[in-house]
Amino acid sequence: MIYKYLDRAFFIDIAICLFLVLGAYIYKYNLLMIVKLPSLVELDGFRQSLVTLGVMMIGFLMTIITVLVTFKEGFEKTINKKEKVDNVFDQKTSIKEKFYSLGIYKKVANVFIYSTFEIGLAILNLLLFQINIFNFSDYFSFVNLIISFLLISFTLLRSFYVFKLFLDNHLS
Repeated sequence: MIYKYLDRAFFIDIAICLFLVLGAYIYKYNLLMIVKLPSLVELDGFRQSLVTLGVMMIGFLMTIITVLVTFKEGFEKTINKKEKVDNVFDQKTSIKEKFYSLGIYKKVANVFIYSTFEIGLAILNLLLFQINIFNFSDYFSFVNLIISFLLISFTLLRSFYVFKLFLDNHLS
């Protein structure tokens, strides 16, 4: 189940957020009875914190992508130095060889690339709301902030999970 999510994570995250926006719009008055809207100053402070967190996470994800590329280049150099075996059945395949030769490497790299893209969209969304190009209500600004927070959270959890799998593969 988790691997199906990882293959289409960007679209699933966007669909979940759109569903939540629709639900927040439909149940607006019920939610306003339960949730106290923060002031605009509090919303702006949280928005700035999310932008800062998002920018830091994009840097982290770019570092992970760089590590992936560096590991692959180093691994390819060691493969080229490996002695050739006459019989395919005598050849031993390590977990790292399987990781880089079966296309798993590309899937892992794509998770991090799409995560970077997703966080970038969330930051762009937050910045557009911060400069007040559009005149949205406080409620919609609050919902937008929550949705951006969820997008960044989904992305972080997914990236940390895949990075853990990557490290487990390379440290074993």
